[in-house]
Amino acid sequence: MDLELRCNFVQCRKVLNTEGRACVTTCSRRIFFACANSAFSSALVCPACETSLTENDDIVFTDLNPSEDYKSSVLSGLRPDLIIEICSRALSFWTYQTTQEACFQEMLYKNLEEKYSQLEKQVQGVLRDAQSEITSLKVKLQALQKEKEQEKRKAHELAEQLQEKHRQFSKLQGMYDKLRRRTLVPTMQQPVQNRTGNSFSNAGANNPVIGSRQGGVPNQPGLYGENGIFNNRTWNIEENRYRDPYVVRQDYPVGSMTGAGRKMDGNENYVFQQQKGQTRFSRYYNTKLQPEERVLMEADILRKCLKRGDSQLYHSKYFVAFRRYASLFFVIGFEEEENHLAILELVQAYVEILNTYFDNVV
Repeated sequence: MDLELRCNFVQCRKVLNTEGRACVTTCSRRIFFACANSAFSSALVCPACETSLTENDDIVFTDLNPSEDYKSSVLSGLRPDLIIEICSRALSFWTYQTTQEACFQEMLYKNLEEKYSQLEKQVQGVLRDAQSEITSLKVKLQALQKEKEQEKRKAHELAEQLQEKHRQFSKLQGMYDKLRRRTLVPTMQQPVQNRTGNSFSNAGANNPVIGSRQGGVPNQPGLYGENGIFNNRTWNIEENRYRDPYVVRQDYPVGSMTGAGRKMDGNENYVFQQQKGQTRFSRYYNTKLQPEERVLMEADILRKCLKRGDSQLYHSKYFVAFRRYASLFFVIGFEEEENHLAILELVQAYVEILNTYFDNVV
């Protein structure tokens, strides 16, 4: 394959055969036609080697693809020695051009090789850094995985301990409730042991309801301040003059939640009712209190009421006002817009105990 000569101007380096014409100088340079016009227009200096070209034949424009006629006449008429000299110089020019092109390509190769070596070193350094970072991250990951497993085991152990504590707490709570009920019932059953008359006499002596007028109000004149059970908010049942939103009125016997029971005496049975004429349990007592809470609440109410006095308490954000009236206990519930007055019916054990004290217990 023939070597393609290029323009010796470094900024150009175009293949000369594509143009068809080139500038040849006596300093053995071949310059692209356009580059020669721009370079020699300012000064007659070779743009490649900066040699002065002031002679007439120092710069020659030649046709790189000569015609057959030109080939026949260019050396015609010259002596053989001149022809040989011209040819030898032309061959020397070609040899020089090919040698320079090889040197230039070798220089480019060396430069590229140096750049490649530098880039390879940089890549190797980056790879080493990346490998070391990957190794350190793997070590950290293993440490974090071990820590995660330890935390999971700790969490599992704590969950088991929490469940065990919860079981123990539930067991202790049940034992506490059971013990409280056991300790409360015997104290209330002591007056029941003798049911032949002493208990009733003692109860009548200590109970302001026994031996009083119907409804549990003592036989004393006056409206207010005369009954220690009702404090200053009692009423005269005969006159039916109670000034609260909840009025006292004569109604059918109320001995249970359904309204069925015995008459206390005659037909005068007075119960608390709302102005709407409806007596019922509050929604709080029926729906939100657990059975255990009801038992404790009833026991507390019974214990306080047996002291023959008015009491009130707050139980789970629920106001409970209770007082003894004809052996019935009343609960007033306040929850949002509800204000229900309800009769709290005691469990059978408590009702049986009350039967020993009051003849009119339902």
